[in-house]
Amino acid sequence: MGEFEIINKFFRRQVKTAVLGIGDDCALFSPSDLNCIAVTTDTLVNGVHFFPETDPFLIGWKSLAVNISDLAAMGAKPKYFTLALTLPENNLQFIESFAKGIHTLSERYEMELIGGDTTRGNLVITITAFGEVPQNLAVKRSGAKPGDDIWVTGDLGAPALALNQILNKVSPPGYSAMKLNAPNPRVDIGINLRNTASAMIDISDGFLADLEHILDASNVGCEIFIDQLPLAADLSVLEPRKAEEFALTGGDEYELCFTAHPKERAFIRELADKASVNISLVGSITKETRIKATSNNRPYKLPLRKGYTHF
Repeated sequence: MGEFEIINKFFRRQVKTAVLGIGDDCALFSPSDLNCIAVTTDTLVNGVHFFPETDPFLIGWKSLAVNISDLAAMGAKPKYFTLALTLPENNLQFIESFAKGIHTLSERYEMELIGGDTTRGNLVITITAFGEVPQNLAVKRSGAKPGDDIWVTGDLGAPALALNQILNKVSPPGYSAMKLNAPNPRVDIGINLRNTASAMIDISDGFLADLEHILDASNVGCEIFIDQLPLAADLSVLEPRKAEEFALTGGDEYELCFTAHPKERAFIRELADKASVNISLVGSITKETRIKATSNNRPYKLPLRKGYTHF
């Protein structure tokens, strides 16, 4: 089966809201005059972002999920995406399962695949996702202010545990494996925080590393309350200090870290209840541009490693 047959069989679908989808030199879509377009691109590389033996359904799911998580961090509603897929061989079983993973997640958010490219080479997946957000309501990294609370959704450390155990030839707990391979972006929470969060980011490289992006963009510092970090239950197999290190530095979380004025605490807790998602208050923004950490009101030495970096 050739390149265009693969596209038509596994990826081409009738678009519902785009002006023009797959099949021409460009896709066309028309946003509302009241909205901005949020655009994000992520590349996943075999052996770096997923293990070669990973279920192709999960590879497809995660490839799109990491992009949707970026949109969620801006408070944007997912709308469209393009897919550039480089394959080492014409393995139709792999392609079919991969496509099913992508389509299953895209249908959850009513996203439309509107174009891309298919090439031969080492397995690499690049997705560009587009979302809509009302003008002036996109949540940036640069809005954190001294006195703001620091919050995080869900729990932390499970993907790091799964990765560690896989590398040590141990089967990880089911929940941790799911968090690593099939993250669920916090889209609804991100949208509901448009008028509440002063700054927001998704946790892809690690809590500390991504929080530091907010601090740098906002020119502020923070105090982290280590005893309030929402450690994933699976981390109970580790020594407390190791569990905290996984929660602070482990990547692939795709939870949201955001800041908000303390007056918003009741709303945020109500939002957590409605979404049935844990949202934890884990720190405070400070004027002094450094990261301080305490545990049970005592100084805490943070790990030197802050998170994942490619170079």
